[in-house]
Amino acid sequence: MPKFLFRAIAIIALATASLTSPVLAQNNEKAPAAVQAEFNPFIAKFRAAMKANDVPAVASMTRFPFLHMTKDYDEAAFRKQIYPEFFTARLRDCIQKARPVYDLDGLKNHGFTIFCGKVMLIMEKPAVGGDFRFVEAAFDGEG
Repeated sequence: MPKFLFRAIAIIALATASLTSPVLAQNNEKAPAAVQAEFNPFIAKFRAAMKANDVPAVASMTRFPFLHMTKDYDEAAFRKQIYPEFFTARLRDCIQKARPVYDLDGLKNHGFTIFCGKVMLIMEKPAVGGDFRFVEAAFDGEG
């Protein structure tokens, strides 16, 4: 099964569960201290770039191909199409305030998801090597 299809199915399943059960919507797992310490400067820089509406800075923190609504986009498409259309002033403002929710996936990748209304923004650090990157944006349960 292609990775994007697996992720889309997982997102829909999680979104459905979060809509039907407030308990399932909350992740009680806390990030390990070292992972949280690594994520904190990333999210601060990401939020500053969003607040400034700095597309090149956001792109520099993004993993490409970038998954948006079950489709992969290269950096040029992200800068010209996805960012201007998707990252409205309202969404960028929400990103400043929303609490990232930690998750450890089955491949041991550390991730944080920001929920802004029906929008999900996923940041991920690979289990082996690499830094946190913005990897995906989608509508929670839609698309």
